[in-house]
Amino acid sequence: MMVGVNEVGENVFDDGNVVEVGSEPSHNVVLDNLYTRVMYVAFGVGKSTLPHIHQTDSVYVFLSLGGAKVMNMVKGVGCKHDFMEFGEVRYGVHSRSCPLVHRITCCPDSPVNCFDVEIKSPPPLRGGEEVESIEGHELVKVREKVRVFKLVLRGGEEYVRNYDFFHVVVCGSDGEIMVGGEEGGWREETKKGTAAWSAPTLAPGIKYKNVGDSDYLIYVVQFREGWKTEE
Repeated sequence: MMVGVNEVGENVFDDGNVVEVGSEPSHNVVLDNLYTRVMYVAFGVGKSTLPHIHQTDSVYVFLSLGGAKVMNMVKGVGCKHDFMEFGEVRYGVHSRSCPLVHRITCCPDSPVNCFDVEIKSPPPLRGGEEVESIEGHELVKVREKVRVFKLVLRGGEEYVRNYDFFHVVVCGSDGEIMVGGEEGGWREETKKGTAAWSAPTLAPGIKYKNVGDSDYLIYVVQFREGWKTEE
C-alpha cells in the first residue's frame, strides 16, 4: 500500500513514494491480530528495502548469524551505518504523529534476518502482580508496553511453558521439539521466522523438550497491561 504524502508529511524519497511497512516486500507478515502484527524481515547482501514507514512501536529481534551490517537511510536524519548482533533485541518508538521513514541496504557480509513485532493494543486487563522472572529464561528488554524474555534449550533439555500473561512467541531456530511429554505428547518441527500469539497459559503448563540436533531458541514478548494507545 502506498502511503499518501499528505497523511504523514512529505514522506517521499528521491526514487518514489513510501510504502506502509507491511507492504514492503522484505517484510513478510507472519501474524496479525488486534494486539500485534509480526513481520519476519529477510533480504540479502547488497539488497535494499523499498522506502517504508513505521507508525507503531516495535520490538526488533535480530537473527543474522554473525551479525548484520546495514546502511540505514532515515528521512530527516540522513545515512547511518549500523551493526546488529545475533540475538540483539531493540525497541523502536514509532507513532502516526512521529513515524520512522527509512530505507535499509544490507552491506557485506551477512544477510538481514530479524523479527519486527508491532505493539498495536494493550491486552485485556486481568490484574495481579507481574512475575519478576521466569525459570530458565533471560529477561533481555523491559519497556512500558512489553517485556522480552529469551529461552535457549540445548539438545535434550526441557522446560514447562507456563506464561501468566498475553504474549507472542517468536522462533529463532530450526529444529524439533516434543510437546506434552513422552506419553500422549507429539513432535513438532520448529521453524525460524514463525510466530504465535497466546493467552495466559493455564497451570500447570505444557512441557517442551528439545529432541533436535540444534539449540531451540525462542523470544517471548509479554504484552503488559494498562498502557494507552495513541489517540
